Amino acid sequence: MRLLTLVPPYRHRHCPPAGAAALLGQARIDGHADLELLDLRPLTPDVLAPTFNPVGTFGESFVMDIPDLPLALGVLAAFRDGGPLAEGTPEPLFERYALERGIHPRWLRGWLADMEAFLEDVWRGLPALSLVGLSVWSSNLTTSLMAAAMLKRRPAPPLIVAGGPQVSESRASALLGLRAGLFDAVVVGEGERAFCEILRRHRAGEALEGIPGVRTAACPALPEASAPLIKLAEVALPDFSRMDLAAYRAPSGQLRLPYQLSRGCTDRCTFCSEWVFWQRFRPASVERSLVQLEVLSARWGVRAFHFTDSLLNGHPRQLRAFAEGLLERDLQLDWGGFMRAQMDPETARLLRAAGCSYAYIGVESLSDETLAAMNKRRTRAQNLEAIDALLEAGIAVSVGVIPGFPGDTRARFLATARELAALAEAWPGRFSFNVEPFVVSPAQPLARDLDAVGLRPVPWPPEILDITPELADLLEGVACAVEGANQGAERAGQLQVLEVLTDATRGAAASHRPEDLPEDRARFLSAGSLRLALVKQRGRLVGALLRPEEEARLRALVQEGRPGAPLGQHPGFASTWRVLLEQQAWRPGRRAWPARQVERVEDRHRLWVPDHVVGRVERGRLVLAHLLNGRSASLPAALATPLAALSEAAGAAPALRGWLPQRELDDLHRQGFLQVLPPSA
Repeated sequence: MRLLTLVPPYRHRHCPPAGAAALLGQARIDGHADLELLDLRPLTPDVLAPTFNPVGTFGESFVMDIPDLPLALGVLAAFRDGGPLAEGTPEPLFERYALERGIHPRWLRGWLADMEAFLEDVWRGLPALSLVGLSVWSSNLTTSLMAAAMLKRRPAPPLIVAGGPQVSESRASALLGLRAGLFDAVVVGEGERAFCEILRRHRAGEALEGIPGVRTAACPALPEASAPLIKLAEVALPDFSRMDLAAYRAPSGQLRLPYQLSRGCTDRCTFCSEWVFWQRFRPASVERSLVQLEVLSARWGVRAFHFTDSLLNGHPRQLRAFAEGLLERDLQLDWGGFMRAQMDPETARLLRAAGCSYAYIGVESLSDETLAAMNKRRTRAQNLEAIDALLEAGIAVSVGVIPGFPGDTRARFLATARELAALAEAWPGRFSFNVEPFVVSPAQPLARDLDAVGLRPVPWPPEILDITPELADLLEGVACAVEGANQGAERAGQLQVLEVLTDATRGAAASHRPEDLPEDRARFLSAGSLRLALVKQRGRLVGALLRPEEEARLRALVQEGRPGAPLGQHPGFASTWRVLLEQQAWRPGRRAWPARQVERVEDRHRLWVPDHVVGRVERGRLVLAHLLNGRSASLPAALATPLAALSEAAGAAPALRGWLPQRELDDLHRQGFLQVLPPSA
């Protein structure tokens, strides 16, 4: 099996992965229909960035090159020495690292151990793998290295290809994985062409060296001929058929698919690396976009889309033509995305009429002097005009603001904060601002000359590099933090001002957010005639259906537990939970098979009840609950036996033919209670 894998943590909030859909679409038309997808993110509690924090306890401004370097090196050291991957960072260094980032060391060690257990369980349940592709972001570099290390410990390890923003921007991240033997190849930049060429050569048994845009252990430097940019007219239709789309539905039932109208950005902000990644702005034709959206909407029954463009209005006339095309075709879509502060009332009303319901604007500051230093090419007046035009048209607006930008001043920043807070009060529920602390990352234009903006790099301590001395040469020039203009206490103070002016959740999201389901808590949801209890075990979500008296008992035990201590360490809770699991129609397993989305369940399909579906017989009915989207269903109790069998091993669709008509079988699949497995699973 050749498998594209997304390792947590990075956000999955009710939207399938855009990059994976693009790769799968291109692979399909290039003849690689055997490529499957396994997205592990929905199976474990959601968390933003558990292993690092951009703002230190003492006001440090940490660099986003390898922000959790001590943990990443610990994984590499443990792989080298054959030990537990979560324990590779020496304890004194681990504790100091965690405390300097405002993370409790015991919590972080426990989270890493849980993630190691979760990944072990996943890989144990998968068949032989010949190639695994990993999508790597800064938030999941350490866990992606964990996943790769486990795969490389297999008797027959697969070829591992890493790609994504982190290994594209951070050269050191890519080289560490290659030198340590965890990555066999790294795709830099746009991935479709390079990854499909890797798939072709892998099937043909050919070497991977020399592919434009690809680093290998033998040739860590990129080939002289860089990969040509992809024309959007040649980009394949995103493929969501390898995804369990029900897992991404919001509790309301809405599913929002990602899509791109363009790639790249027309602006050249000094603090942004995204425009460097995409190199130049490339819009797709309006007709192509309308046709593809119509196809996706009809194929998956979806009316909501999130446009992942760096800049939706990079070509204003084309965006207006797109909106007019939506109205002419009467597609009635709900959509939104990122826009520059370049908007007039007439255009805003047109966009709203065409279904645009929200917009994110990178305002960053309302000081003309600071905006000029950022090379935003926008003014305070233009920012406010765009915000007003969108809000008056009925489009919800969220803006970004950057505390700690070098060259800003306290007076300018406070004026910006006050003005944004006033807008939030004037437009409650319609206007918000995101706190985005200034950080340095390798591909930013300002990172090329830190002296010019008054910043000084702070290197990682030698004892950190000594965790893996054989790799220390790869880390020359990789900074731990920066000091200087508007950093330290000044940056921390500006961040605190914004957190005072906004709600606690949004403020925490700017720096460090704990898991949405801590190991010492449980969550309770409605599930038809029963209640659904969710807890965290071995790093993953586990659920059980409860009667009212059972819920009351479980809630009391949770309240009795010691804060911060796992529920599994509470004897009363652990024994009660075991009894409750025995009352379920089937026990939760430890497998996470890749699934496919189909329009109709056919006799040739193999079906499986996924581990995030629980069932219980109650009053002559089988109640089902989906842990990820919160949906429930009620079926005849006699279905408990065949579904329990399908929770243990995949079976052919005819196994349910005598119990359910085709319409109900298809509906169970669409809601996520049944998954269709690929033939190789």
